[in-house]
Amino acid sequence: MNLTRSQLVAVFNEWATRYADNPDEFEEILDDDGVPVEDYGERCAVYIQKVAEEMEGSGILPLPDAITDENGLCISSYEAGPVSYPREEVCE
Repeated sequence: MNLTRSQLVAVFNEWATRYADNPDEFEEILDDDGVPVEDYGERCAVYIQKVAEEMEGSGILPLPDAITDENGLCISSYEAGPVSYPREEVCE
């Protein structure tokens, strides 16, 4: 999963909305002894990736920021995992 900063911001905002709407649906950060659960980061990464994929599938994930080469020229397309964004959608 390769997300630009603006896409990552959108995904985290979506996560925050989902958490605010349904906090009981999210797993605990701490175990019964008050220690962070061992695989919490992995579970978060999987969930954030799922949110990004859902947003992409729904068409609400922002297009990636324009990608330029070392000379500042727009690259013809941007590869982000299984999705390729045509030049006209990314470079205006």
